[in-house]
This record gives sequence, structure tokens and C-alpha cells, in this order.
Amino acid sequence: CFSVYTSTKMIFNTKLSTEEITVVHGIRFLTMIWVIILHNIFFSLEYTDNKIQILRLDESLPIQMFSNATVSVDTYFFLSGFLLAYTYLKNKIDKEQINLINYKEKLNEFFVRIMKRYIRYFYVAVVILSTILISSVILSGYISYIYEYVPTLDEQYRLLDVFYFPPWIRIGPYIIGMITGYIIRRFNKKIVLKKNIVILCWTLGAACNILVLFGVYKTKISVLSAAIYVALSRTVWAIGIAWIVIMCYTEHGG
Repeated sequence: CFSVYTSTKMIFNTKLSTEEITVVHGIRFLTMIWVIILHNIFFSLEYTDNKIQILRLDESLPIQMFSNATVSVDTYFFLSGFLLAYTYLKNKIDKEQINLINYKEKLNEFFVRIMKRYIRYFYVAVVILSTILISSVILSGYISYIYEYVPTLDEQYRLLDVFYFPPWIRIGPYIIGMITGYIIRRFNKKIVLKKNIVILCWTLGAACNILVLFGVYKTKISVLSAAIYVALSRTVWAIGIAWIVIMCYTEHGG
């Protein structure tokens, strides 16, 4: 049954196990705040008399964080795919380790069978996920082009059913999350990089997120350029988030 005391204690418990991916909690919290602010702004438009003045604010630099803030939801799609892959692979590896302890005499046979099955399914998964990801990118760009879409606040509001809700538009970050989960389980904390490489990659990772948020600021963007932006923006955003997760988990966060 429900207990206020127990539930409150669990909510405010800050103790983490050694296997916790702490960076996920930080990303989730900051994104939640971002989503709350965005929805406050978005739904207040319904009760604003001078909507034109509000839409003009879309041209200012700080407001780009909100006019392009639909990627905040893509962060959660990324986390969903990441945690799915990470948890599945973690449980699978744990079970395999238990089998190794109980059946040491069949060690060679076990590894041969596992490797054959793993390699077969791994390449099948790579082909399927790559096909879905590429198809999503192409389809997103094509839909943007035929609708002659330009990424402004009023256009986003008008075409919510086209660019916000459909899963084929948002699948990219989910797949990037799954790939990230695999990378972390595959290499664990054994990724060692030189300092200059870490700095370079942090710069590139940050550039992915900054370009998505502010890349169309005061830009007279064409329909074709907008289609390219729509096609790549969500996936590029997820790549930037993936870099943060991988580097923080492998203790290259700073």
C-alpha cells in the first residue's frame, strides 16, 4: 500500500550505488526544468492578446533556447534508448557471468556459442538501426521540404502534428541513445583519451548542441536549408548529449 513516509524517504534519498550513471540524473533534472519553462511559455500564448509581439521575441538570441526547445524532449528520447540498451546489456552480461561460474568445465563451448550468436545478432541490429536512422533523417528532410517549412516559433506551433508528434521524426535520438548504451557497456570505463583529444571532442560535442539551438538565429534560411536542418538537428543534438554521457561516465568530464 502507499506510504507517504516511505515514498518521501525514497524521493529525497541521495545515496547512489557504484554502478549508477550519475550524469543521467543531472541531464534529466536540467531538461525537466527546461521543459517546464517551455510549456509555461507555450501555453501562455493562448491567453496573450498581442501574439505578434510575442512572436517577434523569437528573433532575440536568448529566446532561441525556447523557440528551438523541442529538442529538450529529444533528450528524454535519447535517455530512454540509452537506459533500455544499457540495462538490457548489463543484465545479459551479469547472467553470462553467473553461467561462467556455474559451468567452468564448458567454458570454451560457452564462448564459441555466445560469440557466434552475438556476432550474428549484432550485425543484424546494426543494419536495422542504421536503416531506421537514415530513413528518419531522409523522411524528416523531405517532409520539411514539401511543407516549405522554416523553423520559426509560429511555424512550429502551426505544424505540431507534422514535426512534433510523429515517431518517425523523433526516432533518431532514441537510436543514438541505444548506441551510447552499447558503447558504455562495451567499453565500461576503459576509454582512455589524451587531454588534447578530450578538449577537441568536448568542443565538437558542445558545437553540436549550440548549432542546433542557435544555428538559425537571424538567418534568412531557405526552404532547402531548413529541410537539412530539420533532417539532422535532432540526431546531431543527441550526439552532443551522447558525448556528455560517455565522457562523464568514463571520468573525462573535466
